[in-house]
Order: sequence, then structure tokens, then C-alpha cells
Amino acid sequence: MSEKRDSGGLKLALEVLRPWRLRLVGLNLLGLPQVGLGVFLAWAVGYGVDRFLTETDGLQALIPLFLIGLFLVRSGFGVFIQYLSLNLGSRIHLALERRTFAKLLKIPLLDAVGTGEAATSLFHDCAFYAHGVIELDGTLVISLLQAAGLWVYLLVLDWRLAAVVAVAVPVFLLPLHFILRRLRRVSGEFYAENQIYWSRAVDATRAPRLLRGAGAQDSEFRFFSDSGERRRRGMLRQAKYHFLAGPLGEIFAACAIGAAFWLGVDLLGRLAGPVGAQGLSLGGLGSAAVTTVWLLGALKGVFGAAGGVQDTLVMQGRLVKIWGTADEELEGPEPPEWRVLEAENLTFSYPDGAEVFRGVNLALKRGELVHLAGPSGAGKTTLARVLCRLYEPTGGRLHLDGKPLTDYGLGPWRLKTTLVDQEPEFLPGKLADAVAYPDAAGDTGIGELLREVGLGELSREITSGAPELSGGERRRLALARALFHRPELLVLDETTSYVDAELE
Repeated sequence: MSEKRDSGGLKLALEVLRPWRLRLVGLNLLGLPQVGLGVFLAWAVGYGVDRFLTETDGLQALIPLFLIGLFLVRSGFGVFIQYLSLNLGSRIHLALERRTFAKLLKIPLLDAVGTGEAATSLFHDCAFYAHGVIELDGTLVISLLQAAGLWVYLLVLDWRLAAVVAVAVPVFLLPLHFILRRLRRVSGEFYAENQIYWSRAVDATRAPRLLRGAGAQDSEFRFFSDSGERRRRGMLRQAKYHFLAGPLGEIFAACAIGAAFWLGVDLLGRLAGPVGAQGLSLGGLGSAAVTTVWLLGALKGVFGAAGGVQDTLVMQGRLVKIWGTADEELEGPEPPEWRVLEAENLTFSYPDGAEVFRGVNLALKRGELVHLAGPSGAGKTTLARVLCRLYEPTGGRLHLDGKPLTDYGLGPWRLKTTLVDQEPEFLPGKLADAVAYPDAAGDTGIGELLREVGLGELSREITSGAPELSGGERRRLALARALFHRPELLVLDETTSYVDAELE
């Protein structure tokens, strides 16, 4: 089951990255000249040493300059690839944020994640995942290509030197496999705690009146501090395995270097006579030394990037949960002019199985004022959301003039309805912007409408959630917004209980 889920997640992740495949492949191809430059430079070192010691044609002074020039070209090309990687990574990061934000706007209301969790997924997970993709493509792949190219050149120099490196690889891969498995598990635990940490902080700061009214500042601070401490420890555990993965490559390469030169100087002399008889001159040994040192750097990049890939897989799993959620089907025919909205044997239950109401039947005539009464918890608010199709019923049907309401588009029906909730939501801006949202506020009678509901200051600023307004002001503002858009179905969820008798 887990393998199928991982396979599906990988398929979806590859689909998301489809627009960037050619550029990612191109980035890998750009690594080939860098590999070639590395091999050529290793050869040039040996050639330069031999020529410097044996030739007297006056060009000896140019050999160091030539080698320095090659080093600069190789380094400059590496910087160029790093810039391209950064540029591509920033584009992928932005594309991932756009896709995730678009998905968060389209998933059904009952599946919508909390504010803090959404913000964490949008800004944290997308950034880490984009960085991981570039690290996988630009660092791991190119480092592997460099290691392979340098090893082949080492094989050309002397097969015994290359054999030492090749034999040592499996010895170090076994502990690396264990480290990477542990790293993936530890990373998953760290990022889960990190999400709890930031989500709770964001959500708590968005509910200041709740915290102060309940006297919960100390308990929230303790929760924040305890979660932060767990997050810190998780980060250290994650870093420990990252640190183990990186030096493992250095240890491997250092052992390979020592063994290679012991083999080159000692065994070659025993088995094949003097070094020169094997065709490995002093310059050849120098070239082998440079090759092995650079092989050290390439393997260090491989081992280090392999640790980063584990973090990427964790981020991929978290983002895939959002990307894989089904969107709401908003498109469809626009409902015609209607006379009666009917509910037939309507039933609604939440995803956890808790039933809210069953067998509701009612008929709402257009232009008619209907008052629905019931005890608290009877499902009045949920029924209001079902009528506006913010929730879909789990049983029964809604009919519009005898025709199923589902025959019409979800989006067009929502534009014809407005629900003034008990806890209305607002985005930051002026009161006039809140009334006209999502349209731009203009000279369209908004000022008169605000004065009618007792909110005459058009330029008054509000922040997210409008904590500056009292409960009555918030509901009057929501009522003004509803009246401004002139819906065909207006549902007031206990809105008038917070306004004076004259306004009601």
C-alpha cells in the first residue's frame, strides 16, 4: 500500500515538474563540459610537470600560466552553472508556490487546511522542495558525472589506482544507505513538528481576543516553547545525519588517496618494476594525485547531495497530499431565473461520520422571507452552507424549479447566493474594499450603503480578520457586502441579533 502511494506521489510530482524537464536535462548536459574540463585539467597537470622537467624550449614559463588559466576557466564555468541552477530553482520555486496556492483556493471547503498549515506548505515546503530538485539535478547528477569521468581517467592512468577506488565504493555505500534511511525518517519527524510550530503560531496570533479572553497567553506560550524545543532537537538530529553523510565521502576519498599512492609507489615497483616501466611518470603521478583529489570533491558532493535528496522526498510527500486533493468542479451552466428552491430529504454528515441533520424538507420561494428557528447545534449554520453549496449534502437533493441543482455550475450558483456567517471573514484594506470585494471599490453607492448600516468611514482601515471592529460592526460590514452584491438568495446566520432594532 505504501509503495503504491509513494509511486503515485512520484508520478504526480513528475507531472508537476513536467514544464521544467528540458531545462533540468539541459542543466545536466552543461555539466558534461565541466567534467571534460576537469579531466583535461588533470591531464594538463601531468603533461605540464613532465614538460617543465624535460623540455628547455623556453615555453616552460608559460606552463604555470596555462594551468592557472585552465583552473580559472573551470572555476568560472562552475560559477556559471551555479547561477543557472539558482535561476532555474527560483523559477521552479515560484511555479510550485503558484500551483500550491491555486490548489488551496480550489479544494472543497471541508478539505481546506488550517491557515497556519496552508502558509507553512506554501512558503516553507515549496522552497525546500525547489531547492531539493535543483540539488538533485545540479549537484548530485553533475557530481556523479564528474566522479565517473575522473575515475575513467584514473583507469587510463593505471588500472590498479582505479581498482582501489572502485573496491572502496561498496564498503562506504552500506553505512551511507543506513544513514540516508535514518535521515529520511528523522527529517519527516522534524518537518512535521516544524509545521505544528509555525501553524500554531500563525493561528494563535490571528485570534488575539480569544487568547486574552480565555487568559490563555501563558498556556499558548508554553505550547509554543515546548514545540520549539522539540523542533530544535529534531533539527539537531537531522543535522547529525547530514553531517555524517558529508564526511563519509571525505573519509572514503582520503582512504582511496592513501591506498592509491601506496599502490602506485610500492606495488607498481614490486609487480611491474620501476614506475617508469609502467608508463607512469612523475607527471603521471601528479596527474593521478590531482585526479584523486578532485574525485574526493566530487564524491563529497554526491554524499552531501544524497542527504539533501531525503529532505526533498519528505517535502514531496507533504506537497503531494495537497496537489492530489480533488478540485471543486466550479464550471457548469448558469442557473436561469428561478422561482422555488426546494430541499428534498436533505441529509448532511461530516467526513468523520458525525451526522448534523437528516430528512430536511423545505421550499424557499424567490423574494420570500423565511425564518428558520431551532436550538443551538441543530444544524442551522450547516444547512445554510448547504443551500449556498459551500457544502454538498451527503443525502437527498436540492431542486431549482423541479430540476436538480447539481445540473447547474457550482460557481455560477455561488455567485447568485450570499451567506452572511456568524463569524464573517475579511481581508486587509479599507471598509469600502471589504464591501466591494472581490470587485474594485468605486463610486457605486458604497458610502451610502455603509452609512445605512452605521459604518460611515469609507477610508477606515482594517487588517486581516478585522479585529479592530466589534462583533456588531463586523456583522454590519458583512451585511453591507451582501447587500452591495444583490444576491438572489441571501442567507443571514443570526446576523441581525447583533444589530439594533432600527437597522433590523
